Amino acid sequence: MLTPSAVRNAKPQAAPYKLRDERGMYLLVQPNDSRWWRVDHRRPGTGKRNTLSLGTFPDVMLKRAREKRDEARKLLADGIDPGESRKASQRAAEVRAANSFEAVAAEWLDTMRSEWVDDHTRKIRAWLEQHVNPTIGAVSIAELGSPDILVMLRKLVTRGTLNRAGRVREMVSAAFRYARRRLMDHAQGPRAPRIDHDGSGLLYCDRRGSHRQIRQAGDSLQSSARVLAHRWLSFATGRA
Repeated sequence: MLTPSAVRNAKPQAAPYKLRDERGMYLLVQPNDSRWWRVDHRRPGTGKRNTLSLGTFPDVMLKRAREKRDEARKLLADGIDPGESRKASQRAAEVRAANSFEAVAAEWLDTMRSEWVDDHTRKIRAWLEQHVNPTIGAVSIAELGSPDILVMLRKLVTRGTLNRAGRVREMVSAAFRYARRRLMDHAQGPRAPRIDHDGSGLLYCDRRGSHRQIRQAGDSLQSSARVLAHRWLSFATGRA
């Protein structure tokens, strides 16, 4: 069984060698002094021997390596291959990043450049960067809901920029419509949203087929006849 000092004081040799801990885990010390945590296991279903990397020392210390080993063993006990589980998590993270609101809105903006003059494109990009992305840009568009959008819009209302809040609302709506088309075309991600406007320009949305309406009035702008009203559609959390 390894100790922190044994791991810390391990010296490289001419050939790779292992310092064994317990429950299949060991530290692989390479001639270039890189030190890799590994754990051997049998793959569920096939029984074939496999090795799972748990990270490198000192980024992953002994205690954390053991925790990761135990997490892998729990998955194995449930018949889940920890290596395949990790790959699935990585793929899901890549999909979430590719479908963040910021990424999707940037794609939408690129598709609109040919229809807009350069000054308008720059203005829309600036609004995204200043008013939208800091609040919801990193969130997967499949996970965005009405409260997330309202938090972003309330900031504009509080500043007294009611007209700009309305324009930003329209811009976000257009990005959602683009996301719907993209997700439907490529058959990826959660169920695409249904988004449309009524005659007054209010944005209507639903979640899992049920409709919600959220009305937000700028209290500091009661003299204005306009009322921010929103009815937002967030994607279903499951796949279609």
